[in-house]
Formats: sequence, structure tokens, C-alpha cells
Amino acid sequence: MFKRTNFRKDPTKTTDSRAEKYSARDGAGCWELDGLPPAVLRDLLDTAISDSTDFEKVNAILKREEVDRAQLEELVRRAA
Repeated sequence: MFKRTNFRKDPTKTTDSRAEKYSARDGAGCWELDGLPPAVLRDLLDTAISDSTDFEKVNAILKREEVDRAQLEELVRRAA
């Protein structure tokens, strides 16, 4: 996600125990996000989550859970 933006990439801290694994996966450098205003960070995260979520599947699961919940409630009601 951040590769598509104009965020400045800082050198990875080589003293960090995670640096080698991170650099192998994501390349040299990293982004420091703690300096971003909360609203900007929230918007970036919302976009990333929305872009990677299959809302049709989520809605289908929620509907199935609703049906399952109703069936369980009926079973409990009958057993009482």
C-alpha cells in the first residue's frame, strides 16, 4: 500500500532484530507511520481493508450466522 504513495522511505534500523526478515520481504527501508495525523492513518487503513475485503462473502457469512443463531435459539426454546 505504501509503495503506491509518496511517503518517504527511511533506512531500516539494522539494530532491530526483525530488520533482516523485514528487508528480505519488503526491501531495504521502511515507513515511519507514527508521525502521521490519526485521520490520515485511519483513512489509509480503511482503504487498505476495503480494498482487500470481499464484502459479498462477508455478507453471506453474516446471513448464514443469523440463520444459525435463529436455529440455535429455537433449539434452546424447545429444550426449556
